Amino acid sequence: MSDAAEPQQTPPTQPGPPTLNPNRNADSLESYNRAAETIGMMPSLRLKDNVIQGIIAVAGAGLGAIAGALIVPARSTITPGLGAVFGGAGGFIVFGILSGIVLMFVGWTLAAKSRR
Repeated sequence: MSDAAEPQQTPPTQPGPPTLNPNRNADSLESYNRAAETIGMMPSLRLKDNVIQGIIAVAGAGLGAIAGALIVPARSTITPGLGAVFGGAGGFIVFGILSGIVLMFVGWTLAAKSRR
């Protein structure tokens, strides 16, 4: 048998489970948002950005629905309401993508200003 003593483990300074940093989740979310702004083409998790993009996408859907209803004449073989539906869906998609691109460029601008 060996005469070497086994190393003793130091007891925890506080009894109970280890405490977690309460700011860790907020710090990691902020790090992600900074990376999303700097890199771009990543979804933003900021509430303000998502609300702005949602409002713009819904407004785009309304404009697309109006344009679709006006483009499809009432006497065509296509149901007039169908033009509004397709126009609304197209407007929602197009305005959603465009607002995301605008928010990406705004994020790049803010990230560039914060580095100076």
